[in-house]
Amino acid sequence: MKVFLAYGGPTGKQLAEQLRQWLPKVLPGVKPHFAPWDIAKGSRWRDILGAELQRSAVTLLCLTRESLRRPWILYEAGSVSQHGDVFPLLFAVAAAQLSDGPLEQYQATEFGHDEMLRLVHALRERPAMPRVSVARLTRG
Repeated sequence: MKVFLAYGGPTGKQLAEQLRQWLPKVLPGVKPHFAPWDIAKGSRWRDILGAELQRSAVTLLCLTRESLRRPWILYEAGSVSQHGDVFPLLFAVAAAQLSDGPLEQYQATEFGHDEMLRLVHALRERPAMPRVSVARLTRG
Protein backbone atom coordinates (compact mmCIF):
# COMPACT_ATOMS: atom_id res chain seq x y z
CA MET A 1 0.00 0.00 0.00
CA LYS A 2 1.36 3.40 -0.98
CA VAL A 3 1.58 5.91 1.86
CA PHE A 4 2.43 9.50 0.99
CA LEU A 5 4.37 11.34 3.71
CA ALA A 6 3.51 15.04 3.62
CA TYR A 7 5.43 17.55 5.70
CA GLY A 8 6.44 21.19 5.93
CA GLY A 9 9.52 22.69 7.56
CA PRO A 10 12.59 21.01 9.06
CA THR A 11 10.86 19.33 12.02
CA GLY A 12 8.16 17.83 9.81
CA LYS A 13 10.81 16.66 7.38
CA GLN A 14 12.71 14.86 10.15
CA LEU A 15 9.50 13.22 11.35
CA ALA A 16 8.57 12.09 7.83
CA GLU A 17 12.05 10.71 7.28
CA GLN A 18 11.82 8.63 10.46
CA LEU A 19 8.37 7.38 9.44
CA ARG A 20 9.75 6.40 6.03
CA GLN A 21 12.19 4.06 7.77
CA TRP A 22 9.90 2.84 10.57
CA LEU A 23 6.57 2.12 8.85
CA PRO A 24 7.80 -0.75 6.62
CA LYS A 25 9.32 -2.42 9.69
CA VAL A 26 5.99 -2.62 11.50
CA LEU A 27 3.80 -2.87 8.38
CA PRO A 28 5.72 -4.74 5.67
CA GLY A 29 3.05 -4.00 3.03
CA VAL A 30 3.59 -0.23 3.32
CA LYS A 31 5.55 1.59 0.63
CA PRO A 32 6.13 5.14 1.91
CA HIS A 33 6.77 8.00 -0.49
CA PHE A 34 9.10 10.66 0.93
CA ALA A 35 9.90 13.25 -1.73
CA PRO A 36 13.52 14.08 -0.77
CA TRP A 37 14.49 10.40 -1.15
CA ASP A 38 12.01 9.19 -3.73
CA ILE A 39 12.26 11.89 -6.40
CA ALA A 40 15.46 11.73 -8.42
CA LYS A 41 17.58 14.86 -8.76
CA GLY A 42 16.81 16.69 -11.98
CA SER A 43 13.29 15.26 -12.20
CA ARG A 44 10.21 17.37 -12.72
CA TRP A 45 9.19 17.13 -9.11
CA ARG A 46 5.69 18.62 -9.49
CA ASP A 47 4.72 15.97 -12.06
CA ILE A 48 6.12 13.13 -9.94
CA LEU A 49 4.54 14.49 -6.77
CA GLY A 50 1.13 14.74 -8.46
CA ALA A 51 1.40 11.17 -9.74
CA GLU A 52 2.44 9.86 -6.31
CA LEU A 53 -0.48 11.64 -4.66
CA GLN A 54 -2.84 9.95 -7.12
CA ARG A 55 -1.31 6.50 -6.49
CA SER A 56 -1.30 6.80 -2.71
CA ALA A 57 -4.11 5.18 -0.75
CA VAL A 58 -3.14 7.10 2.38
CA THR A 59 -1.45 10.36 3.23
CA LEU A 60 0.19 10.91 6.58
CA LEU A 61 0.34 14.65 7.27
CA CYS A 62 3.30 15.33 9.56
CA LEU A 63 1.95 18.44 11.23
CA THR A 64 4.12 20.68 13.39
CA ARG A 65 3.67 24.27 14.51
CA GLU A 66 5.65 25.40 11.48
CA SER A 67 3.58 23.44 8.95
CA LEU A 68 0.08 23.60 10.38
CA ARG A 69 -1.36 26.11 7.92
CA ARG A 70 1.05 25.82 5.02
CA PRO A 71 -0.80 25.83 1.69
CA TRP A 72 1.20 22.89 0.34
CA ILE A 73 0.11 20.62 3.21
CA LEU A 74 -3.51 21.56 2.53
CA TYR A 75 -3.02 20.89 -1.20
CA GLU A 76 -1.60 17.41 -0.55
CA ALA A 77 -4.39 16.56 1.91
CA GLY A 78 -7.04 17.72 -0.56
CA SER A 79 -5.49 15.84 -3.45
CA VAL A 80 -5.49 12.48 -1.69
CA SER A 81 -8.81 12.97 0.12
CA GLN A 82 -10.67 12.57 -3.19
CA HIS A 83 -9.62 8.90 -3.47
CA GLY A 84 -7.80 7.94 -0.28
CA ASP A 85 -7.56 8.59 3.44
CA VAL A 86 -5.84 11.43 5.26
CA PHE A 87 -4.23 10.85 8.65
CA PRO A 88 -2.99 14.02 10.38
CA LEU A 89 -0.09 13.21 12.71
CA LEU A 90 0.36 15.96 15.31
CA PHE A 91 3.87 16.57 16.62
CA ALA A 92 3.91 19.16 19.44
CA VAL A 93 0.53 20.39 18.17
CA ALA A 94 -2.78 20.04 20.00
CA ALA A 95 -5.81 18.71 18.14
CA ALA A 96 -7.64 21.93 19.04
CA GLN A 97 -5.22 23.82 16.79
CA LEU A 98 -6.82 22.14 13.77
CA SER A 99 -10.14 23.86 14.46
CA ASP A 100 -11.41 26.45 12.01
CA GLY A 101 -9.50 24.89 9.13
CA PRO A 102 -9.96 22.15 6.54
CA LEU A 103 -7.89 19.63 8.50
CA GLU A 104 -10.38 19.78 11.36
CA GLN A 105 -12.57 17.18 9.60
CA TYR A 106 -9.97 14.41 10.01
CA GLN A 107 -9.47 12.34 13.16
CA ALA A 108 -5.93 13.28 14.15
CA THR A 109 -3.20 11.24 15.85
CA GLU A 110 -1.12 12.89 18.54
CA PHE A 111 2.51 11.74 18.48
CA GLY A 112 3.01 9.31 21.35
CA HIS A 113 3.25 5.57 21.92
CA ASP A 114 -0.42 4.68 22.40
CA GLU A 115 -1.69 6.97 19.66
CA MET A 116 0.95 5.73 17.20
CA LEU A 117 -0.07 2.17 17.95
CA ARG A 118 -3.69 3.08 17.19
CA LEU A 119 -2.57 4.69 13.92
CA VAL A 120 -0.65 1.57 12.91
CA HIS A 121 -3.69 -0.56 13.74
CA ALA A 122 -5.84 1.69 11.54
CA LEU A 123 -3.37 1.34 8.65
CA ARG A 124 -3.26 -2.41 9.24
CA GLU A 125 -7.03 -2.60 8.73
CA ARG A 126 -6.88 -1.04 5.26
CA PRO A 127 -8.12 -3.45 2.55
CA ALA A 128 -4.84 -3.37 0.59
CA MET A 129 -2.71 -4.34 3.59
CA PRO A 130 -1.50 -7.88 4.20
CA ARG A 131 -2.32 -9.10 7.70
CA VAL A 132 0.41 -8.44 10.25
CA SER A 133 0.48 -9.95 13.72
CA VAL A 134 -0.31 -7.69 16.63
CA ALA A 135 2.97 -8.84 18.27
CA ARG A 136 4.91 -7.39 15.32
CA LEU A 137 3.13 -4.05 15.74
CA THR A 138 3.98 -3.72 19.41
CA ARG A 139 7.69 -4.50 19.08
CA GLY A 140 8.31 -2.12 16.12
